[in-house]
Amino acid sequence: MDALSGRVQSVLKCLPVIYGAAMMRTVCTKDAIRETFAGLPEEAEDLFREAMGISLWVGEHKISQGEQVIFLGFYAILAIGAGAVLSRRRRLR
Repeated sequence: MDALSGRVQSVLKCLPVIYGAAMMRTVCTKDAIRETFAGLPEEAEDLFREAMGISLWVGEHKISQGEQVIFLGFYAILAIGAGAVLSRRRRLR
């Protein structure tokens, strides 16, 4: 994520796909990151996680796994609601 401009990062943080991807990256890279950064300062691992989009930040706030799940749940409810509305509109025509 660090390779992208600030505006692009801001737009991506409004989309649910970035949160799902970050959660998958966390699960898939947990052991490899632990081995790779063993013996190094914790800041090195934190910087890597942030640069690779594993840890997401909004301003100075690190978004937790729980917040990511809530955000994805909100978007799922929104998508289901929008689908229901569109489906109902098509039946009425």
